[in-house]
Amino acid sequence: LQIFATATAALGNRTHNAAVYVEAIRAHGALGRPARALDTFQTLQASSLPPSLIGYTAAIRACATATHWPVALSLLQDARDEGIEPDTVALNAALAACERGGQSDEALLLLSEMEASPSAPPDRISYNTAIAACSRCGEWRTALRLLGEMAERVPPAPRASPRLSSSRRRTCLAAS
Repeated sequence: LQIFATATAALGNRTHNAAVYVEAIRAHGALGRPARALDTFQTLQASSLPPSLIGYTAAIRACATATHWPVALSLLQDARDEGIEPDTVALNAALAACERGGQSDEALLLLSEMEASPSAPPDRISYNTAIAACSRCGEWRTALRLLGEMAERVPPAPRASPRLSSSRRRTCLAAS
């Protein structure tokens, strides 16, 4: 972040690359500074750079690090108002903000929106986050129902085999 501040001071009024802003938003979010992340996002929005899904997603994720779920949902709507359709990653970030804020109803609305969307379908992260939101709010029946839906609708995660293939074993033996 010090590098971002130094670059900002050195560039003055010259335009930054959007990636610089997005990385600063991500860094502030990772450091638990959602207010600073949102300030940086507003600076990005005020620049001459076009709005992007990546910028919105970074800002929504920063909200998820705190319990700023209303801001996350507002940013999601702002993206749509800009003509930017959220993808699964952006919606998962909003789901995480709702989960951390104890908003199971909002999380379930987002999940049902994803289930109806061909362009942003729910994945394991989506279901697990919605399940966590329900669990946090004591809605165990709903959490169990979602667990069953996830098992039906989302393919299982690939598992790494603990055994080495014969060619890999030969390579390891030859190297020793």
